[in-house]
Amino acid sequence: MKGKLVLTRPNLLPLTSSLKWLLVRGGAVGVINAFTENADLKDGRHWVNFWGDSGWAFTKASTPLVCFSITPRQSDLLHGLLARHPRLRLKAVAETRYYPGTYPYVTGVLRGRTSAEEVLELGHTSEQGANDNATGVAAMLEAVGVLNRLVAGGKLPRPRRGIRILAMGELYPTLHYLASHPDRVRGTVAAINLDAAAGPYDLAGTEYTFRVNPDVARSFVDALIERVAQAYFPHLTPPRIFHMSRYGTGSDEFLPDPSIGIPTIRTLSRTGVHTHHNSEDTPERVDARSLRDLTVVTAAFLYAVADAGEAEAQWLAGMAGARGHEQTLRAASALLDRVSAARLGPELGQLLREGLERIDYTVDRETQAVRSVSRLAPAERREAVARRITPVQENLRRFGREQADRLRRAVDQRAATLGVTRVDPSPPPDPRMAAAARMTVKRKRFGTLPLDDLPVVQWEGYPYASWDLVPVTALYWCDGRRNLAEVIRLTRMEQDVSGFDFLGYFQFLARHGYVELTSQ
Repeated sequence: MKGKLVLTRPNLLPLTSSLKWLLVRGGAVGVINAFTENADLKDGRHWVNFWGDSGWAFTKASTPLVCFSITPRQSDLLHGLLARHPRLRLKAVAETRYYPGTYPYVTGVLRGRTSAEEVLELGHTSEQGANDNATGVAAMLEAVGVLNRLVAGGKLPRPRRGIRILAMGELYPTLHYLASHPDRVRGTVAAINLDAAAGPYDLAGTEYTFRVNPDVARSFVDALIERVAQAYFPHLTPPRIFHMSRYGTGSDEFLPDPSIGIPTIRTLSRTGVHTHHNSEDTPERVDARSLRDLTVVTAAFLYAVADAGEAEAQWLAGMAGARGHEQTLRAASALLDRVSAARLGPELGQLLREGLERIDYTVDRETQAVRSVSRLAPAERREAVARRITPVQENLRRFGREQADRLRRAVDQRAATLGVTRVDPSPPPDPRMAAAARMTVKRKRFGTLPLDDLPVVQWEGYPYASWDLVPVTALYWCDGRRNLAEVIRLTRMEQDVSGFDFLGYFQFLARHGYVELTSQ
């Protein structure tokens, strides 16, 4: 590659190939990027939004390297020329300059009437697409704009809490904002992140999806956004469906990280025609009805949280409890289906162990969601609110015990059918878990660990953890008190993962100063 323009077809993102680092190491003078997420867009150019040597961010240590993105039609032409002319010369002109500047974020607030607390609405700017993410920013502005007009016109009372807009670059600028305003972060009770498309109604896949919080930060807002969507989408003409989704990564979804502590909902959709990070993501592909839907649901969610007090906390606790019942029933039913298909005694023992642990885990997480409503009360009233919502939590725990008994009966019945006289739910010994039980992880920074400041050759094969859910989830569970074995158990419960070297990963992080690993 030395001294050459290199034609690339794989995605350049670090989590797939660390291709930029390989190009730099090989001495390339530039890149012609032929990758696209949708080759049917013959004249669309893929947007390369990553260009660091060791990660997504371009840091001081990153190598300047020119990159031209070409269309699939141009790629076909270039490959044809290469087939006929193995030594192909290209002329490329890049007009570049260095200059001092700023990477701005914009914020504004609809002030509350009694509280210094806020609800945050955020979405990233500085991206090339109309749907991703001009629609998100437009819906942010209109959602708060319509609430401001309703308040100013006397049609809605001013909310208790302020509602803040934050429009910024994705991920890194958000981290800078959070680090720069710790007092504001402590006073933020919830957030909604609009990284969303507003695709045409008549194309499949353009329905809105709402991602809830990670299990470690389960919150009443998960139930609230679902209730708001239920109150809106089925009543449209034509009615629209919506989807609820588990926590994921890929945008500014790290605010629920317990070291930050802001429960956050993410909205997302698709455009029907896949135009992600493509020059074909144009305003003509935006549906005003989808944009309206996003605005309405966002405004309703923001106002509901911003104006909620003690009375609303009781209502929201009941809502979170009802969702908790649904989640617990779903967890138990999935195990019951597997029990009915079991063929061996050891399999029944494993299912009983997994099922009881799964039900207990789900109830624990959902009672936290109920308990989270006490955050809506003033500090001096939170204990009183917690006492009032105790029956909701007890009801959920009782339901969990009933589902556990239901599972035990099903296992006993299946064992009798198979002629199995003893079902042993004891876990097999695991020496690595025993070693992990003697270790505790203390985090040194909030947010995820993308390894941007560590050369790729030192990654030791471990993942670029901005978007990899397994290490992200494990980091969230590290509170400096849980031992590593408990962190691993909780991560496996949340992500249903096997084969990841947790012990090696955290030892790797400790060697490079990202975390502190102590022995008990």
